[in-house]
Amino acid sequence: MTEATRPASREKAPMTGPTDQSQVQFKEVNASGVFTYRIDVNHVDSMALLRQNGLRPLTYKEALVLIDKNPELKRELKHEWEDTWFYLEGSLNACSGFYTFNEKGELTPGKGDVSKTILVWGGNRPLQLHVSSDMALKMPTLIIGKDERYSFRLDTIQFPAHRAPIVVGVKMGKADIEAELKAAAEAKLRERVFEVMKVVRGFEITREQQLEVLEAAVRTIPYSKRS
Repeated sequence: MTEATRPASREKAPMTGPTDQSQVQFKEVNASGVFTYRIDVNHVDSMALLRQNGLRPLTYKEALVLIDKNPELKRELKHEWEDTWFYLEGSLNACSGFYTFNEKGELTPGKGDVSKTILVWGGNRPLQLHVSSDMALKMPTLIIGKDERYSFRLDTIQFPAHRAPIVVGVKMGKADIEAELKAAAEAKLRERVFEVMKVVRGFEITREQQLEVLEAAVRTIPYSKRS
């Protein structure tokens, strides 16, 4: 598998997104179900903006399929001179190199048609999708004597503090909302347990008494939000 030279990582200072939600206006691209908002924000702020507006980030499979099938969305995300990139949901378990993706967004090692070719750089940082600019596709990048063009790059090498030029997401479904409520309830439970344990810390209590403390903490959370 041929690998291109790893792109240089550009350091950018963190930037906090707008706190006034009246100024945030996500727009849907051509009835695609995909919403975008152009603003330079880091990973934390990007995820926060999506949640605050009832949206969630795309998985890489969703992103590849939606962009590939919707020319208007591709034009919205593509830049004439510079690659556009945004943060995704989840992680990627794949070795660095060239891949081809199918109609489900699944990756197969090796290069294919340029429009279906994606370069992957593995790592353990937040996952991003880079959409190649028009210039990058018109002017082949010649590396070791071969045309190494690609339409997308899945990247995990940038730091979470790096600011993406656009935030991209889709509306939360019922399952997404339930997952958010469950996570919030679990976080509240942990907070309550820590508060109670601070009170009893330093006292000699039996295991039965510890269980009573935990059960009391659980009862402080509405039953509908425990599962």
